[in-house]
Amino acid sequence: MFNFKSVLALAMMSSLSLSAAQANEMAQVDISDLYATINAQLADNLNQMQQEVVKDVNEVLITENDQQIKTVRTQVAD
Repeated sequence: MFNFKSVLALAMMSSLSLSAAQANEMAQVDISDLYATINAQLADNLNQMQQEVVKDVNEVLITENDQQIKTVRTQVAD
């Protein structure tokens, strides 16, 4: 008959060898496609962010320019 310590030790050894086998399988997974996909998505997102920043900066500059023109016209009118 098995005692509790033997069963526990056997269960732990089985789980450790299963974990080691899974680790070996994971080490052999090729992630180059994943890496390329992430890089492509990153490049697209950076490009989109840059376009949004340029748009926002242009809007701010146009608004400031309009304010300056209004200020000058007001000063000239007075």
